[in-house]
Amino acid sequence: MRPSACNEYTTDPAANCPLRTLTQFQSTAALHYIADIRLATVLTDLPLQTDNPVDIGVDDLCVGCQRCTRDCPADAISDGKEMVRGIEKWYVNFDRCVPYFSKTYGCGICIQVCPWSKPGRGPGLSGKLLSKRGRPQP
Repeated sequence: MRPSACNEYTTDPAANCPLRTLTQFQSTAALHYIADIRLATVLTDLPLQTDNPVDIGVDDLCVGCQRCTRDCPADAISDGKEMVRGIEKWYVNFDRCVPYFSKTYGCGICIQVCPWSKPGRGPGLSGKLLSKRGRPQP
């Protein structure tokens, strides 16, 4: 495995990258984008500067919301974090999710019901969630 810009060697090379904040249903959320970002790899020989993950309050939202867990027809989304390959994270049971997804020719209910998935809503949500903790928005 090649090192990522974050210089992390894990089973998920993007696990600790700044843009990588996982929602409860395992989509990547970012401050100014909806919770449906798909990561890709770009190979380059440009020097990249290492930076750290940025807390934008997504975990706080997931803990208090649980909407994706309640609305998942396959009951595939855990209501709490679990240890997965040595990393504590939200867990989606893909053995339940994928068969339902295949049977219904797609699903995406988790993405549809997530408040972070509403375009333009991320900065406001982040600001409110972080202010509850007494932290400034990034």
